[in-house]
Amino acid sequence: MENDMPFPESETKIIIPNLFDSKVTKERIEVLVSTFVQKFTDGQESALPVYLKTKTIAEYIGGVVEQLAPMALNEVEKLHPQEREMFGIPFTVADGGQKKYSYAHDPVWRNLHAAMECAKVALSDREELMVKAMDFKDAVDDDGVVIPPAELVSAGKTSLRVTIPKK
Repeated sequence: MENDMPFPESETKIIIPNLFDSKVTKERIEVLVSTFVQKFTDGQESALPVYLKTKTIAEYIGGVVEQLAPMALNEVEKLHPQEREMFGIPFTVADGGQKKYSYAHDPVWRNLHAAMECAKVALSDREELMVKAMDFKDAVDDDGVVIPPAELVSAGKTSLRVTIPKK
């Protein structure tokens, strides 16, 4: 049997359960995910190859969803509102999002915007000095004023970055 998945064959198989054999709910999906991940938590299998494969599957599914969305929207618009449920999943047509406006024709707005942009630059410069002050005791600015060091509130979490090659 030929493998039509977007990754080569290997020892670690990914078996995706039938998500549509009963009512689809977020709770049910979470249970299925927990059950699947349990074998890695227990150390029965290596997580890395499966992580890379599922990342690839997610990329594939994302592309399929993106390309099917306009066709699905076209079909939904033909349905009566009472018919807008499938597999126990209700769906609606959402508005196109936020409206965008231009204010640049107003001189008062332009002046306020320019002042805000200057303030953003000054604020960014000050934040940079405060971060640098974390490494130096009694750091001072150009006017001789002591720069209080920035306070670390949180640090980013370590993650695995996966780049799927284009070719």
